[in-house]
Amino acid sequence: MTTPMKTLVNQVPTELVLSDPQMTTLQWLRAQGLSGTKEGCAEGDCGACTCVIAEHRGDAVEFKPVNTCIQFASALNGKALFTVEGVADGVRLHPLQQALVDAHASQCGFCTPGFVMSLWYGAHAKPPQSRQQSMDLLAGNLCRCTGYGGLLDVADGLGVLPPADWEARLKASVSDALATLDAPAERFQPGDLKAALELRRDYPAAQIVAGNTDVGLWVTKRHQHFEQMIQLDRVAELQRVTVTDQAIELGAMVTYANALEHLGDWPSLQEMIRRIGSTQVRAVGTLGGNIANGSPIGDSPPALMALGADIRLERAGGDRWLALDDFFIEYGRQDLAADELLTRIRIPRGDRFFRSYKLSKRFDQDISAVSLGFSCALVDERIVDPIVAWGGMAGTPVRSPALEAALTGLKPAQAASVVGCLADDVTPLSDMRASAAYRLHAGQGLVQRALLALQGLQPLNLAELSVADLEGGI
Repeated sequence: MTTPMKTLVNQVPTELVLSDPQMTTLQWLRAQGLSGTKEGCAEGDCGACTCVIAEHRGDAVEFKPVNTCIQFASALNGKALFTVEGVADGVRLHPLQQALVDAHASQCGFCTPGFVMSLWYGAHAKPPQSRQQSMDLLAGNLCRCTGYGGLLDVADGLGVLPPADWEARLKASVSDALATLDAPAERFQPGDLKAALELRRDYPAAQIVAGNTDVGLWVTKRHQHFEQMIQLDRVAELQRVTVTDQAIELGAMVTYANALEHLGDWPSLQEMIRRIGSTQVRAVGTLGGNIANGSPIGDSPPALMALGADIRLERAGGDRWLALDDFFIEYGRQDLAADELLTRIRIPRGDRFFRSYKLSKRFDQDISAVSLGFSCALVDERIVDPIVAWGGMAGTPVRSPALEAALTGLKPAQAASVVGCLADDVTPLSDMRASAAYRLHAGQGLVQRALLALQGLQPLNLAELSVADLEGGI
């Protein structure tokens, strides 16, 4: 590294000395003798390595739980890191640690540090107000022996735990310490968009790093090595959100978690985003990265395509807007020049009907087998300008022109008769997640589900049914 980097580790200013710029935060912690953070999967799934990062977001301090096994340690520059060693007050357990003891919520103990840090984050950020919120908070932490009853009970009670003596001073002290940390950006950590675009121009082969939820995997699982990496997490322009009557514009570095705050126009989109990864992944993963990656099974592109989104691509000295539909060319290839960065996503607002759905083997923390984004207008009770967009049906996210044409002009109650046209649009592949036949059949079912919702019909939610309902045969 060309300049000294600094971080706060459990409130202690610490210099970041890295033997390899691709060293993960977990590897660096263990080199510092902080071995409480465990490695279970090295791919951001099990949560045993969870720690909490604190950084300035505007004038406030924002806490983020992260999977340290896939986060590069260089991203800690200018930020604060809290590990399980910093939770207790000396030899006295933190109240949530004591609650875990009282609930018999640890057996072998390997996963416990990760659970402690996820719960510690929950206590600081927004304590769960329901069992479902507790489950969402802990969906990124796996326990293989104790079971989740006691763990969820502790999460349910976070809002009433007595605070540790020092926690009232935590945010203020972190904010002051970060302000005086004096951690200059490393050369490949641009501090503004102009510098980022100039770096992209000068190093077109450099790997762009956004939330690192994919790039980290390429390093830990594929053993890839990048000569240069441009980290964008310090570029404030890419984290801005602009809301007008006509559209919502999201900077490409807006995380999933922060995007949720601004997408209330589309509850179905919010629900889909809540199923991307886990709390740890959504805290750092970005919509821009999900798009630029070009994955055929990325969760957000089909939904954003159905909403008519477009994206801004910038280079040093110029920019262009491109419909998201036109960005994906073929598998592994997008309409993005070597010197360009994806900088903004613009979603038009309006009163179009919209739904997005995702099917995966697990409900939480799983990659989709097939996903759908569906939107249309209704004019004189007939479908007008439908958009049907897919993930998992081809080598890129794609639309269904034949099905869209067949739906146009039909009444919603009649439209289910044409869902078979989907077979004219896509030829899905079979892989470990689903067979081609399943994808085609399930896709037709998802379109029918959207059409039922268009008629005002909603599926039953078993969680909302009473025992009497079930016994009565509903």
